[in-house]
Amino acid sequence: MVILTHIHYIGDLVPSLLFLFPSGTHIAVEEDEDNWTVLIVTPIMRRAQDLKEASEIIFTDSTSSCDSERSNVTVLMTATKAGAVPIAVLLHKNKSEEDYAAAYKLLVREFPKCFGKKEVRKICPIV
Repeated sequence: MVILTHIHYIGDLVPSLLFLFPSGTHIAVEEDEDNWTVLIVTPIMRRAQDLKEASEIIFTDSTSSCDSERSNVTVLMTATKAGAVPIAVLLHKNKSEEDYAAAYKLLVREFPKCFGKKEVRKICPIV
């Protein structure tokens, strides 16, 4: 079962996400007048959030202009002995500092201990 929270309709995005992701995937959407942010955490990503490595190092990879709306995809990954493992995927409208901050705040609100079971606010008080 896909968990949806804070849903506001964003075109055809939400029905597509429901179809694409496995059972147990957490999808949270936030939208205001100018911007939108989508958080996707699959069950495997949720398990990776609890790894000790997730409290030590996080890689962020962003790709912009992914569609005609110039949306951004940001993947947060941790390094393990098996290689990089994603802990979350963030989709957001623009690549401004405010958009990244909104995306990270959505992640922290939905998963406050996503970095190796540590409180994110203690690691990064800005978020």
